Amino acid sequence: MRRVPQGRRPDPQVVCKKARIGNERKWLYSFRDASKAASEEYAYLRKNRDGYDAEDHGLRRKEFGTIVFESDYDCPCEVVYKAYEERWPIETVFRYYKDVNEFDGTRMHSDY
Repeated sequence: MRRVPQGRRPDPQVVCKKARIGNERKWLYSFRDASKAASEEYAYLRKNRDGYDAEDHGLRRKEFGTIVFESDYDCPCEVVYKAYEERWPIETVFRYYKDVNEFDGTRMHSDY
């Protein structure tokens, strides 16, 4: 596991694991952010405080703060994480056009 350099947050505590998928020209990039994991676990516990299930919590706990990408591009973990971080401002713009301006769609995949 390698530590991913600091992004916009003060201390992201992000680690990465990169693995090739068999003999294919594809890679998996797995990231775990300790601060997001803590936040997601807190939200889970608040949501399920009345019907808490220890077994379900144990299974989900392993996934808190984790995101995995599959790519046919072999590159360092830092590049993949930076691309992921840059995606959110773009998503905000799409949300603005679709929700605030009430557009039906963004027509991202058409030639027009």
